[in-house]
Amino acid sequence: MKVFGALMILTGSLSLSFGMCRRRRQRMKLLRDLAQALLYMEGELEGSLAPLPQLMNRLSADICRDSRPFFSVVAERLAFLGDEAFSALWSKAAEQTLKELSPREREAVQALGESLGRYPLPMQLNTIARCREFLLESEKAARQRYMDERRLIWGVPAAAALLLWIILM
Repeated sequence: MKVFGALMILTGSLSLSFGMCRRRRQRMKLLRDLAQALLYMEGELEGSLAPLPQLMNRLSADICRDSRPFFSVVAERLAFLGDEAFSALWSKAAEQTLKELSPREREAVQALGESLGRYPLPMQLNTIARCREFLLESEKAARQRYMDERRLIWGVPAAAALLLWIILM
């Protein structure tokens, strides 16, 4: 019975570590994917002046994988564009789907929605580029933190479980 209890403690602590690592990796993938989507958006706006509804539909269909839910919600909410401003639709979609991001990262994405379709093209492109760079810097910092803390994330729960196992035995 003691062995079973010790194994349960070890399994629980390792599953906690696995979940923490998975969430951190998902956040890094989302940041990278959003940055790639913004690079695509920047190219489309600069090259062909694609209308925002068409651009959001493309981004939600096949361009991005991890940020697809965000762009899908934006594309769906465009049906209410007359009732609400694009920036409000964009902001609500970010609040709803980008929960993995830190508040600062989510605010950067929301601030981008304030300028899309509203200001002259060079200002929009500049805002997209700044947001993309911020997201890439955040992803780089998150990756570095993950590499630094990975051993700690796995080691502390495993050591605590081992200690409890020794005490129980």
